[in-house]
Amino acid sequence: MLLTEDEAKTKTCPQATTYEEFSYCNASGCMAWRWQSVDIVDDAFQAAQLKRMKEANEVHKVAFKYVSEHRDEFGLPMIPTKGWCGLAGRPDETPRVLR
Repeated sequence: MLLTEDEAKTKTCPQATTYEEFSYCNASGCMAWRWQSVDIVDDAFQAAQLKRMKEANEVHKVAFKYVSEHRDEFGLPMIPTKGWCGLAGRPDETPRVLR
């Protein structure tokens, strides 16, 4: 499950050793925390790419590179905003990542 840091901090840590006093997630303060990549190709990225292709009359590959390098110009996140507990592996909801 992808969560913001604030959302994660409301969840019980799976490494908690006692149930008398819940230990909550430390999010990015934990070695197991993993950030979702900002290189995600989601609907917003694809919309920005199509916009660039139309406005600049560019081919897919050129528009993709431009949007990737100028994310802030299109209102796309520059830094990760969501992550997950890495103890259980990648969440199923994670969109595909370009490699």
